[in-house]
Amino acid sequence: MDRVLKLVALLLILPCLASCITSSSGSVQPGTVDQVVESRVYAAKKYLVSKDFVAARRHLKKAYELSPNSPDVHDALALMFQYSGEMAMAEQHYQQAIILGDGSSRLRNNYANYLYQENRFDEALSQLQIISQDALYQNRESALLLKGLCQQSLLSFDEAKVSYQKVLLLNGNNRAALRQLSILSFDMQDASSAWAYLQRYKDQVSRLDPELLLLGFNLARTLDLPDAKASYSMTLRNLYPDSESYQRMIMID
Repeated sequence: MDRVLKLVALLLILPCLASCITSSSGSVQPGTVDQVVESRVYAAKKYLVSKDFVAARRHLKKAYELSPNSPDVHDALALMFQYSGEMAMAEQHYQQAIILGDGSSRLRNNYANYLYQENRFDEALSQLQIISQDALYQNRESALLLKGLCQQSLLSFDEAKVSYQKVLLLNGNNRAALRQLSILSFDMQDASSAWAYLQRYKDQVSRLDPELLLLGFNLARTLDLPDAKASYSMTLRNLYPDSESYQRMIMID
């Protein structure tokens, strides 16, 4: 569900839309249909964030009635059905959005997110391979990150590392890429790289979570850094004494 919330938040990064324009009879004036549809879709996504499915469905029903072939309407309908757990309907509308949107990378990326959240990593990766050919896609950074997550889930570690490193070329402070590279490098038995990525990640966050504190502890042991090892151990014990990571550390130490 957290990943769905993040996807909703991403889709809400849109410019403010003008209010609907109607005539005295209440009908939509000529030339304003697209504007009304955009306003309805935007409002529906806001309601999805607050989990008001009734209001979201009402806005999307109106938008669909006005523009049944709008790729953005189908994309929003897919998100609504995904958010409410109606996955068959969600997939149908994601696919329809891509068809109507002439294979738009933005719409394809939304579908890839859906597939990833359904643990359909191979299918998501197929969509992301197509997106990667679009050098001008404005959210290339997020698509490459998702590509790396799919590859890592499929245990294609070398390919995942390349994808994450491409993310850092676009944004050297991308926290998600730094986090995954620190974990991935440790799994690949490259402790020095894992340590370097972990230190860069630490610079971007106020506090490490239990998993990365345990990673830091393990890396400090491997690299023979006793002071760092003691620091990670103490922090994990003081902040997360009930965590699984702390229990695992006790077994190791």
